[in-house]
Amino acid sequence: MAIPIPEPPKPEPLVEEKHATAPPQANAPRVSVARWQNALLAHIERFKRYPDKARSRGDQGSAKIAFTIDREGRLLSSHIVQTSGSSTLDSETLAMLARAQPLPRPPDQFPMPT
Repeated sequence: MAIPIPEPPKPEPLVEEKHATAPPQANAPRVSVARWQNALLAHIERFKRYPDKARSRGDQGSAKIAFTIDREGRLLSSHIVQTSGSSTLDSETLAMLARAQPLPRPPDQFPMPT
């Protein structure tokens, strides 16, 4: 008695999957701005100092700042948005920003104040 051998399955035709994606240029500005923001934070971080006066008093805290730069990375203005609770640390935060100049240039597509 012969046992029938089944036919191997026929391969299905390849179907190319297409995913809806934005054109590369639409995503590029977001990536470039995010990259610049990371570079900006890393650059400023290198100028961070802990003032001796604040250290001796045990001052701790984080100040939040707002600042404006021009297309060349020059600081035009800066101010404390939320205090650290220590005038010494707040002053050092603004001084750190001034020392960090010039800051990394913003990407061309980054909106600048007029």
